[in-house]
Parts: sequence; C-alpha cells; structure tokens
Amino acid sequence: MRSRSAARVLTLLSLLVLVALGGLLVPEIRTTERRLRERALEADVKALNQALRRYGDEHQGALPGFDDGVLDQDLLRRQLTLPSAPDGTIAPNGPCGPYLRTGVPPNPWNGSSELKVVTTVTVPPPDGTTGWIVHVPTRRVLSNSLASER
Repeated sequence: MRSRSAARVLTLLSLLVLVALGGLLVPEIRTTERRLRERALEADVKALNQALRRYGDEHQGALPGFDDGVLDQDLLRRQLTLPSAPDGTIAPNGPCGPYLRTGVPPNPWNGSSELKVVTTVTVPPPDGTTGWIVHVPTRRVLSNSLASER
C-alpha cells in the first residue's frame, strides 16, 4: 500500500515538474517563433524587391502590371510569376522571367499573399488588408502586416 501511495506522489511530483518546465519554455518558444517570422519577412521582402528589379532590367525599366499606362494587379502578379516576352506579354516559352517561381509568398505575419498597389507619393501605414504593398513611386515592396500581428 505504501508503495502505491509513494508511486502516486512521485507521479504527481513528476507532472508538476514537467508543467513548471513547460511554463519556462513557452516564452522562449514564442521568442524563437517571432525571430523566425521576422527573418522570413526580411527574406520575402528581399525576394519580392529583387523580382521587381529583375523585371525592370529585362523590360527596359518597366514596372510589371502596367498595360497602356493603367495598372492591373492581376497582370502584375502574372508578369512576376510567369515567363514573358521582352514587351511584357505573357509567353509560355518567353525569354524573360519568371521572377517568383513559387508565386507571391504569403506574408509570415498575416498569411496573405495579396498585393496592394499604392501610387501615392507617401506610403500609407500598414492596414493588414493584404500581405504586401507595392509602392509604385519607389518601386518597392513593403509588408502590409499590422504591428498587432507581430
């Protein structure tokens, strides 16, 4: 009888120790997850901006997505992710691109791979409605995740 009671006490103490250790590790896990997301965001922003630059280099400085002076977000995505001809038309065996072989990556903070095109001189603050902001005047891609998501 004593051995059963001692075994129960030992099991209970073991569980308490495991719970306490788990409580100590949770903040470290969250910190690690945050760092990984920050690194993924940096890598994705870099890849997106390189894709814009490479498109411009191969298309006489043009920004993807423009058709007769009008910006088309669907065309922007297709011109970055599919092969194209030097004039920008999508061509299955085109000599240019694709610049994002696996598509537009999801933003690691909000999970969206949607693009929001901004043509104003000033960049609006992130609103979380899309994954990315394409700022036309600076030809840059920025994260559109809210600070509360970080």
